[in-house]
Amino acid sequence: MGRSAILIANPAAGFGPAARAESAVRSLASVGLRAEFYRTAGPHDAERAAREAAATFDLVIAAGGDGTVHEVLNGLAGTRAALGVMPLGTMNIVARELGMPLDVPGACAWIARAQPAPVALGWRGERAFLIVAGVGYDAFCLEDALRTAQEAGRKVGFRDYVSAALLRSGRYPFPTIEASFEGETVRCAFGFVANCARYGGNLRIAREARMEEPLLDLVLFESGLMRDRVRYFFSVLAGRQRSTRGVTYRKVKEVALRAVDDARIPCELDGEISAPLPGVFRVTGDALFLLHGAPPR
Repeated sequence: MGRSAILIANPAAGFGPAARAESAVRSLASVGLRAEFYRTAGPHDAERAAREAAATFDLVIAAGGDGTVHEVLNGLAGTRAALGVMPLGTMNIVARELGMPLDVPGACAWIARAQPAPVALGWRGERAFLIVAGVGYDAFCLEDALRTAQEAGRKVGFRDYVSAALLRSGRYPFPTIEASFEGETVRCAFGFVANCARYGGNLRIAREARMEEPLLDLVLFESGLMRDRVRYFFSVLAGRQRSTRGVTYRKVKEVALRAVDDARIPCELDGEISAPLPGVFRVTGDALFLLHGAPPR
């Protein structure tokens, strides 16, 4: 008997996603995987639909971008249903991390051959993340990008984030963050708690991170000065985070992050806005079944 599957589509993700999602259902059928189709009605509906689908379906496919994947995995965490990814969004970081084709026919063929395996999830409170938690500068840029797109009456794009990072970083004061983990305390200007290697723009911000590993990769940057941020950027491109002055790279099971003073320090999980710090970030191994064709990288 074949796998029972449902494809949950976010009509607001990427470009022309609704028609592409319907095309994906037909393409899945052409490779022997029949999937029911569900179109989300609004924010958080994908999470609710995934939670209900886990009781009936073997495979729940998130069709959209990483935001849709984030919602669906929060509905599936701790269940036996497997998460599949149909990359219809803008950056598709999870699909890239899995080595999936990014076109619909190729992704459908990949899904038909792939098998589920357990992976770890990061958590902040009751909210899970598969990719990364960004604190400080990164989350500020995301907030600015979302605000710019909203004011323009359109969906946020990668160019909005880049514009915020390059043109409006002077508005962010880089208040000091204190990170406490496993008996160590480090202060920094901004940082990431990563569950996988890739980040926005396909940067490998945490090059050693592996989704199947029950550890989080903590990457902290000491300075917010422009010259240092440029230096950090090139160290990430070269994969030299561990050897770069001003960068702290650790593998942890849990980390507590807080502002040293009363400053507001924003936070994001998988590209979705979370509450400002303070916060505790932890990992749970084997928390989600994820469809992949080879061990996650």
